[in-house]
Amino acid sequence: MKQRGILFAFLAGILGLMLSLGNLTRADDKDAARNKDKDAAPSKDKDADKDREALTDEQFVKTVSAMDLAEINLGNLAARRASGPEVKRFAQQMVTDHTRTSQALLAIANQKSILAARTMDRKHQDLADELGKMQGADFDKSYMKHMVEDHKEAVDLFRRQAKDGKDKDLKAFADKTLPDLQHHLKMAQDLAGDKTKDRKETRDRRDDR
Repeated sequence: MKQRGILFAFLAGILGLMLSLGNLTRADDKDAARNKDKDAAPSKDKDADKDREALTDEQFVKTVSAMDLAEINLGNLAARRASGPEVKRFAQQMVTDHTRTSQALLAIANQKSILAARTMDRKHQDLADELGKMQGADFDKSYMKHMVEDHKEAVDLFRRQAKDGKDKDLKAFADKTLPDLQHHLKMAQDLAGDKTKDRKETRDRRDDR
């Protein structure tokens, strides 16, 4: 009987040890998973930072020249089809201003033998086709919504180029053009009733300091 009791006690001890080891293994697995998540987080931040880096000179010229063509083509379309007089005036100003900036950019690109876009990108071609089927208030609303989105993107692009670009002439072009794009964005937000305008302007002022 005494030996049986000792055996039971021994087996109980072994079982307890195994349970303890199992709990430690699970705890280690949880810690490893948490550490893996922590290690993965910075890579996302690095990817985001990389996406926000200035484009190469060639990429900047190609992207901006396509943007200008889109604003000119969409502006001509809106000048014909928009129903609101303020939207028509905005569209006409887009044609005038982006024709001017396009000419300035092409002069720099030609001097440096950098190829510019010859057509607007596919996204804006599809948008032009979509807007061409609209009229009245629906056209005005959709056009101004996309003008807000386009100029937010343009302001961010030109700010990065003015700050981090490599070519001094393209940096100077971006720096000189940026205030006009910020003005376009404010006009578009006013006409579109963009609720994010005030918050965006606050962030922009902080970024410019």
